Amino acid sequence: MATKYATFRQTLQADKLRKPLTQPFTNGSRVLSTGCPYTFSPGPSKKLEPPWFGPFKVQEPLPDTDNYKLHPPPRMARQKSYFHLSSLTKYRESDPDRFKSG
Repeated sequence: MATKYATFRQTLQADKLRKPLTQPFTNGSRVLSTGCPYTFSPGPSKKLEPPWFGPFKVQEPLPDTDNYKLHPPPRMARQKSYFHLSSLTKYRESDPDRFKSG
């Protein structure tokens, strides 16, 4: 009984620090995934790896568990396709007028 109450109190305290997502991702929206477990360089140093990978398209949102099924590229076919909300961020297109290529 005491452990259940302690777990409940810890959950209340942790929820105070969590920020709710005002607009959850929908089907077809583009997101970036955190890059820690998806580094591809063969060397021992991961310092120069990008912090985010993507963009990926959201295939299916699972609102009950805050997980999202993404459509990964073929090079990531062996990776899992389900990602938690905490490891995703919204992808923002760059403005072609401000950032011209070439």
